[in-house]
Amino acid sequence: MFTRTLNHTTPDMIPFFTKHPAKILRFWRVGIIELAISPSMLEEFEVVVHRPRIQQKYNLSDEDITEYLEVIREFAIVVPGEIVVDAVPDDPEDNSIIACAIEAEADVIISGDRHLLIRGSYQGIPIVNAADFLSAYVPPVEFVL
Repeated sequence: MFTRTLNHTTPDMIPFFTKHPAKILRFWRVGIIELAISPSMLEEFEVVVHRPRIQQKYNLSDEDITEYLEVIREFAIVVPGEIVVDAVPDDPEDNSIIACAIEAEADVIISGDRHLLIRGSYQGIPIVNAADFLSAYVPPVEFVL
């Protein structure tokens, strides 16, 4: 989820994002957009990136993962995670993403998850994939990311 803008830069991070998601992370890194995340989303991310096959595939050490999580915690909007919604009956775990967007007062949810994309929006917050976000929400940029 992304909202307002930031005025910071962060180190290069999360090498396993490619193409559109990587471009979105670079926009976040240079302060064009903001990232919002909840404690449960952080926990899920940590579990996933600690899977041996993920660590091997992307050559991630435990130290790398710790650094990525620290950057996210420092520079992202970490919402309390107190809102509960029942918006995605086919995949209840996705409800935390929508709840995070509501708590962060996000302008848009960016996801590749089909259960979320099928919804299209929730409480006026559009749900789009990375390519659609880049074409519809980010103005053309004069510099190379």
